[in-house]
Amino acid sequence: MKKLMVLALVMVVVGVGVMLNVEAVPTVPPIPSISPTNPPATEPPSDGGGIKTPTVEGLQKFEVISAEEIMEGYAGSSIDYNLKVIQKGYPNLTVTLTAEVPDKWKASFSKNDFILKADDAVELQLSLSLPETISAEQHEIKIHATGKGEEKTVEVEDSVTVTAMTYLVDVGLTNFQLTPPNPQVGESVTISVTAVNFTQRAISNVVVELVVNSTLASRQTIDLDGGISQPMTFGWRAESGTFNLVVRAQASGDNNRKNDSVSQRITLGEATGQADSLFSQGLSLFTQGKYTQAQSLFSNAAIRYVEVGDSERAMQATQYEELCSSYVNAQNLMSQGDSAFNAGDFEMAAQYYTQARDKYMEIGDTDLQSAAQEKLDNALASTGFPIDMKYVGISVAAVAVIALVTLLISRRRGRPMRPVESSASRFRLEEPESEAPAPPSSRPVSTSAREAAPARDVSPAELVQFHQKTEDALSRFSKSYIRGNLQQAMRVYLSLEGEKKQLPRGRDLELERIINANLKELEHRIFGTF
Repeated sequence: MKKLMVLALVMVVVGVGVMLNVEAVPTVPPIPSISPTNPPATEPPSDGGGIKTPTVEGLQKFEVISAEEIMEGYAGSSIDYNLKVIQKGYPNLTVTLTAEVPDKWKASFSKNDFILKADDAVELQLSLSLPETISAEQHEIKIHATGKGEEKTVEVEDSVTVTAMTYLVDVGLTNFQLTPPNPQVGESVTISVTAVNFTQRAISNVVVELVVNSTLASRQTIDLDGGISQPMTFGWRAESGTFNLVVRAQASGDNNRKNDSVSQRITLGEATGQADSLFSQGLSLFTQGKYTQAQSLFSNAAIRYVEVGDSERAMQATQYEELCSSYVNAQNLMSQGDSAFNAGDFEMAAQYYTQARDKYMEIGDTDLQSAAQEKLDNALASTGFPIDMKYVGISVAAVAVIALVTLLISRRRGRPMRPVESSASRFRLEEPESEAPAPPSSRPVSTSAREAAPARDVSPAELVQFHQKTEDALSRFSKSYIRGNLQQAMRVYLSLEGEKKQLPRGRDLELERIINANLKELEHRIFGTF
């Protein structure tokens, strides 16, 4: 009897193995890791800061370097260079520094005749004092460093050359400002600048001009004492179009042209209206779920806002552009998942759906997150092995034959036989009973599934809790806060809208009216900026 039962189990196992009829999928063996060869050891940079110089293991070095190659100065002023002396592989050295400078110049080092220990570095400063009768030209300054060991057993040298640009006269302009900063067409505009005398000598007849689109609009002449700055203003009436506003200064003998002018480009009138129109069109497409078209419009709007000098609106348009980009990426992942699912590659489809779900979760769109989760569930369910009913029937028939033979043998021997229905039922495919409850799913339910399901009981306390969430959102997301945190506000708003859809209606009409009004106000703050 035991042998027959074992034979029955063996046939069931064989039948199930044939039933699965799954083609073996070759597995790719893991790529063996290749241990990288050890890179050559390099010497770490010194702790002294400043310019870091490469070192070579086992070699001796003595070097003086400068953090600045070119510096500018004026008559009667000073120029400072930051230096560093490095030695490696030598014993302690006494370092002496000298500098070759033009006639009547004075050079001084913040440190000199100091001890430089082995494998160490010392930072110091060279100050050049310029005479009052300096000429406007370029000067080469050569800095020498000599290191001597104790009892003069070692002596090493190095040098570095730096450049000093000197000016006898130098007038510059700074602090360009418009008042108001974002003028309207026809409005009077005040242009403010500051004229600066960078030298220590008085400069007369400095001409300062306002030029609009290469056309002279206004001119003033001033005198500046040595080291003095003077605020200046010009008037201009804003017009429609794009304007390049330039304020420039001219002084006799001033050869430094790098600081002689300041400017700003501004666009008024039609360009601002075009930017607003692009933004509004993008917002309309965004609410319709047409994220690719909306992304292009927001990008163009941001460019226009930058051109007209409206950085705040340019930032808002850029934030919407980034949000659209996230939606487009999520949609592409969903499309790739659909293609893989239709091709029967359910594992790859599940990967794409998972990435799309996580992207929607990052955005804060609970509805699309649930839709991605539903497709992910379907893909995971489809990864199960296909069942061939022909082999199911063969297996069941084999079990039935063995059970019948066992029963006949048992009766012939006169021994009572246990019913085998319970063991046979293990291998029989039975339909689930109608009264048996379906196991609950741990995954989120899709939007369509929620709408089809009957409304669940929601206590007034839950409605009050959701109402408090909307009140907190209104308190937190003011219009000024939304301008700097647009994506965060969008996520909270979309999350609240998705949560509201799960609540049934008609439980507390007054509270539901307040909730709808709060969400409407939050929507107005986000989308009603323009």
